[in-house]
Amino acid sequence: PQERARPGVARIRGTVVHPDGTHFGGAVEIEPVDIGNPTAVAAISRVDGTFVTDELPPGRYRVGVDLGINRQPDEPYGRSYYPGTSDVTKAIEIQIGQDVPEPPPIVFTLPPERPTVRLRGTVVYEDGRPAPGVDVFFRPVGGYSSAQLWTDSKGNFTTTKYGSVAYRIQSRSRDGKHESMEHVIQAADLETPLLLVLRKAMPQDSKQP
Repeated sequence: PQERARPGVARIRGTVVHPDGTHFGGAVEIEPVDIGNPTAVAAISRVDGTFVTDELPPGRYRVGVDLGINRQPDEPYGRSYYPGTSDVTKAIEIQIGQDVPEPPPIVFTLPPERPTVRLRGTVVYEDGRPAPGVDVFFRPVGGYSSAQLWTDSKGNFTTTKYGSVAYRIQSRSRDGKHESMEHVIQAADLETPLLLVLRKAMPQDSKQP
């Protein structure tokens, strides 16, 4: 039988701020440190930067952003732990327990925002004709997020991303009959214009696994 969730006994609350002291309005992730504790939650900070969880089961927890609950390397902030470090060994662990007073509010300072880059390029067919209105897909290497946009009337595309990670970029026609090879673009090369060439797509059952 499935193990029943342990009842919560106390909450974690605090304030998240940018390095300049302004308030952060995104998701704060609370990750259990103890093996066997499945309680991992995300709390959305309010307009004033404060957040509060529901009551959590006894155990030790880390607070931060991008802790592995929803790993997205192309988001504005990299992995960071309370009180403001990317090094997990320097993270402050918060203890929740039956006989332990509820932790006082914490102040968690985020790292500087990652720089943005402008990704741009052109999609053409094999004969050199521009490919308007086709899909271009962007997937960060090492992450789970994906983004999609369409080319304009001249086959061009442009978008802005956080440029600290490499991307997998590929184009495909809306009917699925043509697709480009997948390009892996390293972070240092993201602002170099990219040319994607659409070729006749292989049938799905003939593609390698």
